[in-house]
Amino acid sequence: MTPFKVLYGRDPPHLVHFGSNSILVFSAEYLEERESVLKELKRHLLRAQQIMKKQADGHRRHIQFEVGERVFLKFRPYRQKTVANRRSEKLAPRYFGPYEVLKKIGAVTYWLKLAPTATKHPVFHVSQLRKVIGDNTANPELPATFTEDLEVVMEPSELMGVCQKEDVTK
Repeated sequence: MTPFKVLYGRDPPHLVHFGSNSILVFSAEYLEERESVLKELKRHLLRAQQIMKKQADGHRRHIQFEVGERVFLKFRPYRQKTVANRRSEKLAPRYFGPYEVLKKIGAVTYWLKLAPTATKHPVFHVSQLRKVIGDNTANPELPATFTEDLEVVMEPSELMGVCQKEDVTK
């Protein structure tokens, strides 16, 4: 049911297009004016559609990945808390990985090679992926200067100008 029929209880009146061979029920001036208003309205609607399409297309990115390429993955459109708990969510990484593309499922979906312990489904939309640039490898081990509590332990490699206790008392 149309909104017009709900409001008025009847079908809306049909638009009569004016032509040279039409039967004149209304005055010719009225029909010509209505026809010009309808043409103007259609022109404005078409122009508005074109503007909206141009703006929407400006935000779109047409990205494709090949099988074997490595990508970073955004698990969720909002901040991820299940992968890594951070002190500062503002500084938390948005993307995780890199992961390898195993298969292209559709035009915009890809099957990724996730860790065997992952509980997520391995198929993701292209909007959640970013291509890895360069040779980015994640090193799971901490550098030698860090402890398990992420405290820095530094030792000097050489001592210069050291004085003994005996020298200090003199």
